[in-house]
Amino acid sequence: MAPDSTTELKRAILSCLQPHKRVSFVHFERVLTPEFDVIGDRGMTYRQAKIIIWAGMTNLWIQALCELLTEQRIVFQTTSKLTYYQEGRALDLPLAHSWEETYRSFHWMPVTCSLSLAPG
Repeated sequence: MAPDSTTELKRAILSCLQPHKRVSFVHFERVLTPEFDVIGDRGMTYRQAKIIIWAGMTNLWIQALCELLTEQRIVFQTTSKLTYYQEGRALDLPLAHSWEETYRSFHWMPVTCSLSLAPG
């Protein structure tokens, strides 16, 4: 039986980050998919805005990432869309250029994930 709890997925995410400085969502998908159900029809957005961080996710994966962000164990950093092109997949949306801008349609803010340097 494949593990499906948020706690186990959080552990797997943190393990994925250990050997790498910055990890894309494409890399996460490749590493996590064999053991976890992470591919779905949900998207992770920023502050209810029309900024999409990543799409094609499950609620479980989004929940695990949100908990790790709230616990200050991981951080997202903006990156170039080329990071995703080099990994073979990117979102087909206009690019967001600012976290603070209000968009009328959905825009993609390419990010990578890394371990937080915050204590705790």
